Amino acid sequence: MYVYLNRIKRFRDILKHRNIDAALIVPGPNLRYFIGYKVEALERLLILLISSQFKDLNLIVPMLEYERAKSINIKDLNIINYSDEEDPYRTLTNLLKDLKAYKVGVEGSMPFRIAYKLLKGGFNLVEIDDLIYSMRITKDNYEIEMLRKASRVNEEAIREGFKNLKSGISEKELKRIVEERAEELGAEEIPFCIVQSGPNTAIPHAESSDRKIELGDVVLFDVGVRVEGYVSDITRTIVLGEPRSRHRLIYNIVKRAQEKAIEMVRPGVEAETIDLAARNLIEAEGYGKYFIHRTGHGLGLEIHEEPYIRIGNRTVLKEGMVFTIEPGIYIPGEFGVRIEDDIVVTKDGYENLTKLSKDISEIS
Repeated sequence: MYVYLNRIKRFRDILKHRNIDAALIVPGPNLRYFIGYKVEALERLLILLISSQFKDLNLIVPMLEYERAKSINIKDLNIINYSDEEDPYRTLTNLLKDLKAYKVGVEGSMPFRIAYKLLKGGFNLVEIDDLIYSMRITKDNYEIEMLRKASRVNEEAIREGFKNLKSGISEKELKRIVEERAEELGAEEIPFCIVQSGPNTAIPHAESSDRKIELGDVVLFDVGVRVEGYVSDITRTIVLGEPRSRHRLIYNIVKRAQEKAIEMVRPGVEAETIDLAARNLIEAEGYGKYFIHRTGHGLGLEIHEEPYIRIGNRTVLKEGMVFTIEPGIYIPGEFGVRIEDDIVVTKDGYENLTKLSKDISEIS
């Protein structure tokens, strides 16, 4: 509970500084960040009101969510439920008026139907995504520990994939094995699980197919696992059988590029510097045109969030930021290689949350 109260206090201070009377949070990662409530977006109104001046929090929920919402253990949280015969928008607008909240912060993800009703009610809406991300971009100790847990589950699930890799198994079959193992280990969700083989590995986000894996194939695992809200994102590329010399050449370039980028991580460095460390090495080896995406993205309650490790991002790294480093080379019609680790910026450098081996595996 203390974690959430501390976040809300910090957020109120930010709202006051920006002269914003209140903020409205809809279902999604920000709602989970502030009160730990995981709920799917519904056609019915469900919304959290955080006043910048008053300590009470107000959560408006449909009656069918009321019992679950009562389990939220947050001090000064008022839960207001309504039936299908009642108008929750009237409740919301009356509440805002009672709090004298006319300048209202809203997320970019707020459904238009809600924003439209608020605008018709005479409220001045301002987007607050940047304010929330300014908090979420650095993780506290609890969040980092959850990310460690997610990494351990993810690694074991991928290892299960390695164990079951054999000639004749399909990408989809191997994908199911990885997903089932992650669930057995306590994953609350597998946002994505991509298993690719052969020429499919040259298409970064190609979905797993019915293609049968053959001896000599490059095989790529890209798996996202959520544990207690937080996401691990790991990619490994291996070969079934003896890697060819070209496999080893490309693999080692990508591995060295990733190592170079990771070595650059420390507070005070700009995000694009990390990208350029990997990109420049790959370009110097003559494969720059085959590195077709950014080097990484932030991790947390979302799979992709700030900071983005890309050219042009001058964000200065700070202790507690967490992001992937995942350079790749993709040669159309042949194969692709990507290696992805989850990195935490520490006081003096970095911690690599990903312990899974990065040697190109030879599986007979």
